[in-house]
Amino acid sequence: MIDDLRYAFRAIVKSPGYSAVAIATLAVGIGGTVAMFSAFYGVLLAPLPYPRAGAVVVPVSTNAARGIDRASVPYGDHEDWRQQRDVFSHVAVWRPVPVDVAGSDKPDRVEAGQVSNEFFDVLGITPLVGRTFQPEEHELRAARVAVISYGLWQRALGGVTDVLGRQIRIGGVPVTIVGVLGPKAVWPDQQDLWIPLKPALFSDEDRSRRDNMIFESIARLKPGVSLFAA
Repeated sequence: MIDDLRYAFRAIVKSPGYSAVAIATLAVGIGGTVAMFSAFYGVLLAPLPYPRAGAVVVPVSTNAARGIDRASVPYGDHEDWRQQRDVFSHVAVWRPVPVDVAGSDKPDRVEAGQVSNEFFDVLGITPLVGRTFQPEEHELRAARVAVISYGLWQRALGGVTDVLGRQIRIGGVPVTIVGVLGPKAVWPDQQDLWIPLKPALFSDEDRSRRDNMIFESIARLKPGVSLFAA
């Protein structure tokens, strides 16, 4: 090994330009490979940070009249899945909503999620601080509450210990914080804030029609139900 190192050192000294290009090429290649594998591992190989993560699925809907065979879901499909309970132990819908949040000196523009009342049951997560939503908080006249991400807690509120019960303003409206999720307990990973979805705001037609595919869905398979069966 010592002889090889000596030979390599002499070769580098003899042709410094060529050696520099070769070393830079190797460095770029190795760095690119590491970056690609890190992304591949994070997206496809690393398990989701939830209990029984293999049971978490994303249902999609079809609509033959519109020529759609794989899309987001209408609220009517979600209601059917909730009532049948032969495949899913929990099922939820959500939709992204960009909002302006003010709770400190610096307002923040964040991606929020309106979520139905089984959303956190699907993930099976326990908040780092506080709680998630109660079923009654999805009612029309319920108090305005929110669950926030660990990142938003640190970034906008400075990680204050008395975060529970503190009010932030979402689009100018006061909202009370009831829970904070852990650093990795986020679905999807770009959201910082969750607020209850209130189905009573929809008309009867919007709740029953099958062509308003405006929601994303997430569900947890019942124990013993295979992905193929689902």
